[in-house]
Amino acid sequence: GSETNLIETALSRYNGSWAVIPQEAPSCRVAVGSRLIRDFLLTDMDVSGLHSARDGAMLDRPKEAYINLSYVYDGEVNLGTNEIAGVLSPDSIHIWFTSQPVEMHVPERAKFLNIMIPTQRLSNVTHGLNNQKNALVSAKSGGGLLFCSHLKSMAEISSQSQEIDEGCVAEATLHLVANLLRSSDLLSERLDPRQHLQDELCRFIRDNLQQTDLSPALLAREFGVSVR
Repeated sequence: GSETNLIETALSRYNGSWAVIPQEAPSCRVAVGSRLIRDFLLTDMDVSGLHSARDGAMLDRPKEAYINLSYVYDGEVNLGTNEIAGVLSPDSIHIWFTSQPVEMHVPERAKFLNIMIPTQRLSNVTHGLNNQKNALVSAKSGGGLLFCSHLKSMAEISSQSQEIDEGCVAEATLHLVANLLRSSDLLSERLDPRQHLQDELCRFIRDNLQQTDLSPALLAREFGVSVR
């Protein structure tokens, strides 16, 4: 009753709307720490005895959706989606979209980090995102290790309330997420390096049009290329 409502409210504050599925012997514990980094939401979850789901009217329209990346660093989470079913552990990263159904069951205690990013923000650094489908990728691959290390460092800094350059951290996070996606089948094609450089140059120019020293020489220094 009221306890279920409180848990649903707590979960829904951080990762979109969630419904708690009643259990025969309910004994649920949810502790959440969070930090907003620009328009990214980082949460550190400590959960036990929870069975919850997102579906139906809780789902976002694709253009308004968020991509979530969850990493369980302690314990296990039983996971179910339209595409995958299995156990989320320290060996894997769950990539899920708020436009797609997902179900989570944590019978024992588990701790995990989640970062929530507007999918539109990925358009700055990725091309050819196939579709919004949930996936499991390895946390032990090169891209997975880099991403998990970055996520844990952000959580540690957030727990200490340390000041950071949020714009810089957000951009670094986007590039690490893009690198992780390229190692999965969520990107339909790898971005040509020359096209990537051109896109980055155009974005830099747009973001710095007010600078009086904006010039080909400045661009060359920033990107490590010749003026030509």
